[in-house]
Parts: sequence; C-alpha cells; structure tokens
Amino acid sequence: EILPSDWSSDVCSSDLLEIYGDSKLVICQVRKEWKINLPHLKELAERVWKIMEGMTVRLAWVPRDHNKRADSLSNRGIDEVRRGRAAPDGV
Repeated sequence: EILPSDWSSDVCSSDLLEIYGDSKLVICQVRKEWKINLPHLKELAERVWKIMEGMTVRLAWVPRDHNKRADSLSNRGIDEVRRGRAAPDGV
C-alpha cells in the first residue's frame, strides 16, 4: 500500500529512506528505468514520486529466493486479510 497522501518527509526523521521489494518490475518502474504502460499503475507511480520528492530514497530489488522469510510473512498477512482478520501480532 502507498503511504497516505498526508504523509511527508516531515514525519520521517531519517535522512535516507530505503525501500526493498521483491518485484523487479515495480522497483525499476519507480526508479523510472522501465516504462509504465497501464494507466492505473502510472497513477500509483506518480503518487509515489510525489511522496519521494525532496527525500533521499534508495530502491533495492531483493529476489524472493534471497528473502524467503519476508515472502512467507507477506503471504501470511495477505491470507489473513483475505479471511477478514488482521495480521497476527508480531508480524
């Protein structure tokens, strides 16, 4: 999920925001290295770029096979939401 529209770098005290993702497509599109063809995804990217304005941001792609624990927790959280329950504490 994208951060709320009222979120800004004022909320974050860090000089650097590091974002790790297992989708090479998304990481490269947000870096503006790859074209975004679908209008609704372009809208989302524009929102992300606006949030990132004035911030130092590092986007890094992490292949799923190098991040199995995070992938497992992510899938678990998605399953919980689909069942209508919040993700378990500590996740």
